[in-house]
Amino acid sequence: MKKLKIIMFICFCLGFTLPLLAADKNIDGYVGVGAFLQGDSDALDRAAEYYEDESSPSFKAYLDTYSDSSDFYLKGNYEGEYTNDLEIKGNFLRLISVDLDYNQLFHRKDYDRLFIDYDKTNFSPLVAMGKIPASAKPDGQVWGINKFISNDTVTSPGGQWFGFEQDSSAVDKDYYIKRREVVSKASLAMPNLETLKLNFSGRFENREGYEHKTAMVGKCTACHVRGLRKHVDETTRDLTAGVSYVAGPVSMSYSHMKRDFYVSNSSISTSFDNVEGLRTTMPDKYIAFAPRLNSETYGTTAEVAKTPESTKDMDTIKLKVDLPSYTTFAGSFTTSNISNDDTYSNEDVELDQDALNLRLTTHLLDRKLSLSTKFRYVELDRDYISAELQKNEAYYFQPAFYKPVNLGGVDYLFDKSKAYFNTVTGEPIHFHVEGDSTYNREQYLTGLDTVYRLSKKLKFRLGYEYESIDRDNYDVYYNETQTERNTFKAGIDFKPITNFTGRLNFKYSDINSPFAHPDSGCIQLTSSKDPSVIYSGSGAPAAYPLVYDLRNYTGSTSPSEIYDYSLNLSWLPVEKLSLSLFAKYLDTKNDEGNTNWDYDAYNLGFDGSFMFNEKFVLSFGYSYEIANTDSKLSVGMYAG
Repeated sequence: MKKLKIIMFICFCLGFTLPLLAADKNIDGYVGVGAFLQGDSDALDRAAEYYEDESSPSFKAYLDTYSDSSDFYLKGNYEGEYTNDLEIKGNFLRLISVDLDYNQLFHRKDYDRLFIDYDKTNFSPLVAMGKIPASAKPDGQVWGINKFISNDTVTSPGGQWFGFEQDSSAVDKDYYIKRREVVSKASLAMPNLETLKLNFSGRFENREGYEHKTAMVGKCTACHVRGLRKHVDETTRDLTAGVSYVAGPVSMSYSHMKRDFYVSNSSISTSFDNVEGLRTTMPDKYIAFAPRLNSETYGTTAEVAKTPESTKDMDTIKLKVDLPSYTTFAGSFTTSNISNDDTYSNEDVELDQDALNLRLTTHLLDRKLSLSTKFRYVELDRDYISAELQKNEAYYFQPAFYKPVNLGGVDYLFDKSKAYFNTVTGEPIHFHVEGDSTYNREQYLTGLDTVYRLSKKLKFRLGYEYESIDRDNYDVYYNETQTERNTFKAGIDFKPITNFTGRLNFKYSDINSPFAHPDSGCIQLTSSKDPSVIYSGSGAPAAYPLVYDLRNYTGSTSPSEIYDYSLNLSWLPVEKLSLSLFAKYLDTKNDEGNTNWDYDAYNLGFDGSFMFNEKFVLSFGYSYEIANTDSKLSVGMYAG
């Protein structure tokens, strides 16, 4: 309310002083007072995602005053306590320049979709009553029950009853983020040497509110998820200082940025599932489930949904040179270091990045032919990490428990070498996390764009681009760490008659070894009643050891081929009327590995405007889009 009073006072002062200053030709401005109203009949996070109120007073103010040596600019907007912005600019004696932007934004959020799109009739605990153990006590409200077995009814449950549930602190709560940001810039030109400037800038951002988080809390964790409510209070602070200098055709600059990201909200914890109750009643299932639990200490709690604090230092050098014959060279080099300040194994994790960008443009044949070349090099390197995991108690797989399973006429045995504990000695097996990072890579990009102006009414464009990403420690396909992309571009700009212009573009990309997940997909099943998948409770073999051993599917939604067509037409039939038509077709596919993924999209539309006078303009338009995706889906199926 205090902010609203301040804004109303500013509007009152401007509204009183602007008429007195109107006689001065060097001042312009306005004051607007109104109201903001909204109604909705849909989910608020969809229909009113960025509005915190259903109604609010609205204020707008604008002021621009200038002279030969200085100028001042102010613009503000208010549509609610957390939906407002203010912009202030000033230049004094052409030596000191100041720019300040302040804005607040309200972002309405909701539960994770898993906890919204549920069937209350089929999943209600009341309907399933009698099939849930009387001692079942989830942390909060049960939103879903494992009912996959036996024709989708809970008649013979596996190792866990609840599929996904809400923590009591997350039920029937509001979720939102209030975002505040302040961005300031200032430059100081040296007297008698105005081309030498000292530059300073700062940025402050705060996100405060509540978000819905999920935690995988049991064995087969993709199916056993708990919803939690987390208070968010995160702040980002940037400080940048630098210098810039212009000497004739040469421009150069240097800057250093320091960024701190820190978290003020308290952490959230949740309990993890245990199977201690099966130790004596169902020892075979206890032996099977115990090593697969998420928590190393069964039945205890642990912190989840944690956002690490971090710092970043970045140095940037830029150079631009204007050469003869309408030629320009531009380059920049950036080096940065990001440190995760939440220690792991008593040491911070750091990521280094170096990036070099070069560009050369020139004009030939009496400026009818334009050439533009570009080159980019990026190197990422993250610290090596040595980490070790170990279960606290000696649970291990008994070889006699797992029987051969027949799939497609082939007998499969569980690979006992993947057990968590030694099947002979019973001693725990140590798990070593590989320290080499999948971030580590070298990336190159180079390209050439040409434009040839045949006449004032016809222009041709051609281009080529090559990109290579070579990862040090990640195979995107079998024994292949490098992704290569070749892109060809062509276009025509035409103007057959006065007041009518058009542009036709075509782009084709061929990608070799796009990003994929080798051997991550599950085996293909012909029926959900396959005895190797469904544990009937009567001694039929279970799928638990098989899902991991028989993964051979390599899938990707990154295209290996892209065809992109677009057409834009503009027409001015009369002086006050403008019309434009646009059409686009995109066809992408990936037939490498086992993917067989396709995506195509069509987009058609038009827009226009009619200017009745300088203060009243009518705009209109229409757009139609349809997209189709054809893809395989790999789902891990369990009986628990």
